[in-house]
Amino acid sequence: KGKRIIYTYAFYGTCWNDQTFNPKYKLKPSDASYMFSNCACKGALTNFDISRATKATRCFDGAKFSKLGVIDVSNFLNISNVFRNMTNLHTIELFVIGDGSNENLDFSDVFPGCENLENIEIDGILAGDVGFADNIKLSKKSITNIINALDDSYDGWVLTMSEEAVNNAFSEAEWNALIATRSMWTISLE
Repeated sequence: KGKRIIYTYAFYGTCWNDQTFNPKYKLKPSDASYMFSNCACKGALTNFDISRATKATRCFDGAKFSKLGVIDVSNFLNISNVFRNMTNLHTIELFVIGDGSNENLDFSDVFPGCENLENIEIDGILAGDVGFADNIKLSKKSITNIINALDDSYDGWVLTMSEEAVNNAFSEAEWNALIATRSMWTISLE
């Protein structure tokens, strides 16, 4: 009756698709490790509350969803590769990351292989090294949101962005003006 909290491997594999995946209740996992890895669903996943989860190792690794609703990772113990190889992912409506105090969150390899990610709204503060190098289609609004979410209280972190996405979204003058607001960061284009 919607009380399940351990969803490790629950919808793993290509047998789960838009016809077979139709949960009766809102999914509220505390452990979402590999929950949707390689899931063949191509639509949107919006009836999903991951805010209580502390474990989500490769939760969406290889999943085919094109859109995710609110994804709250602020309680995660590890965020590495959560969205790895989501080649169809176009939009994350709201990516809640907390206030930057969760030292377990390393954003350097959260979105590898997500080359179609265009829209992401970030709620919170990005702290630590951050990587969006594979995300070649990020929109101007999304890139601006990423830059504005960077923690400006610490010197020495690195943001890696897709050079192609930046060049498609900004003039050189616009880009330089935007990154000047985060002078404590090293911003690299790949």
